[in-house]
Amino acid sequence: GLVSTATDVRDAFLLGAAKIADDLPKLPSSDAWAQVLRADARQLPLATNSVGGAVFSPPYPNRYDYSAVYQLELAVGGFVQTVEELRTVRKSLLRSHLEAPAPSDPALDDPVVRSVLWSVATAAEGFDVDSGRTLRMLAGYFDDMRTVFSDLARTLRPGAPAACVVATQTYFGAALPTDVMLASLARRAGLTIE
Repeated sequence: GLVSTATDVRDAFLLGAAKIADDLPKLPSSDAWAQVLRADARQLPLATNSVGGAVFSPPYPNRYDYSAVYQLELAVGGFVQTVEELRTVRKSLLRSHLEAPAPSDPALDDPVVRSVLWSVATAAEGFDVDSGRTLRMLAGYFDDMRTVFSDLARTLRPGAPAACVVATQTYFGAALPTDVMLASLARRAGLTIE
């Protein structure tokens, strides 16, 4: 029976964000410094060797359209106003969903990634029409993540730690060891893997 207006939702969201912002200056270390940037992880607006650490969980190649999942937050936050703006966001996201555009010139030269994608493509033979879109998404996803790791390697200071949280998937009965594939891409970008 609870009914909320758009203003109620926006106000509740802003109140929650204000509480987080209020807590930040209370961090125990005076050496801590943080800045929030609205940017694309494939092109970080950060200087080379300027980052002391990174912790992130990229979208998984799981077909979820995060622009649909978070469309309320996108609207409340003022990131999108129209359906066309939402569609533009959807097309610009890291390619982890079926609506993602095809890679125009993917640089998938990593042998681990190529081998696994070949196995998935072979397993997809004879599946429904969606298999082509899934394979296109996977190629785009790993191409995008190659770019993410390359830019991360550029911005991290030498020896700076980074942690990436991912999960694995299965497509057409074939395992997609996303963690192993991303580790291989990160290694080729110059990062050390533990």
